[in-house]
Amino acid sequence: MALLSTILSLNFAIFDRDTGARISIILMMTAMFIFIIADRYIRILIPLEEGQEPQMMRLYKKAAILLGVAIPILGLLSALAVGYPDAPLTSLSFTAISLSGLGSAWKRFYDKITGKIVIEVKRTKS
Repeated sequence: MALLSTILSLNFAIFDRDTGARISIILMMTAMFIFIIADRYIRILIPLEEGQEPQMMRLYKKAAILLGVAIPILGLLSALAVGYPDAPLTSLSFTAISLSGLGSAWKRFYDKITGKIVIEVKRTKS
């Protein structure tokens, strides 16, 4: 996606530099907000008990779609907004956000499925 957005930004610029920069900042803030939402989905997944695998899969899929599809599309739009000189670094920053989120989500999901994450239940004395 990063290469595609860089190549496309060579051929046409949608906005002037100032407007493109403002739009890029708004899209970056949106991408960070999406990253936080996806991270919350993964954090909801961790305390679930065994037998709730369908719900775990549903939460992981939501997070993966947000991190692997929504953020790269925002990166493509942002690179097209800023134009060629800034497009490669813009694409790289959105790719870094996407890949770091996907890696973190996969590690937590894998650890939960394999039993490496165990939530201890505190018992009160009665």
